[in-house]
Amino acid sequence: MKRSGVYKLAVSSVLLMLVVAGCGTPKADPCPTTAPLSCPTTAIQSCPTAAVQSCPTAMAPVSADHSDMWDTLSGLAQNTITFSPGNKCSLEGVKSVNAGVLTYEIVVTSLEHQNYYLAIYTINPGYTFADLQALPDTKTDPPSFIHLVSVDHVLPGSDSIHSLGNINEGPLYFSCLAYDPNYDKRFADLGPVEVVK
Repeated sequence: MKRSGVYKLAVSSVLLMLVVAGCGTPKADPCPTTAPLSCPTTAIQSCPTAAVQSCPTAMAPVSADHSDMWDTLSGLAQNTITFSPGNKCSLEGVKSVNAGVLTYEIVVTSLEHQNYYLAIYTINPGYTFADLQALPDTKTDPPSFIHLVSVDHVLPGSDSIHSLGNINEGPLYFSCLAYDPNYDKRFADLGPVEVVK
């Protein structure tokens, strides 16, 4: 056999081995992995970096960077309702308001649920706040003995100002609720705030 024929045969053999080896090599798993990670974790992840993954905290930072208009409206707020981690809700501010307009701030520092609601209502004569508190805390239709004044929908990590006009009846009560696919509950009943005519 001629020397050039041996050379061609050797090159062809090497190429054939590379093709066969490439076909037999298992493909790498995609990165990042689709396997769920548990939180919190201290395990170092190999993809795409070797940095320890961080997990979201249960408290959302609420931005304090507001406009002049926000500062003006915030200054008018008579009450602040705060949704906190651990299904907590608080009401701070005045214990009575003059009939007319109620302005209030809702702050949500919790990230536990997808949707938060604040219900504001009065209770019909013959019933008390204790009657409302005795109701189950899971989702039900509003009881017949309350008059719903307003329902506000707020998101995790939000801060918002709300106003209600024509407030002539009281006292006002507040209920904090959370709804998401895994949770549906009224977790705090607050008040009263008296309405002075």
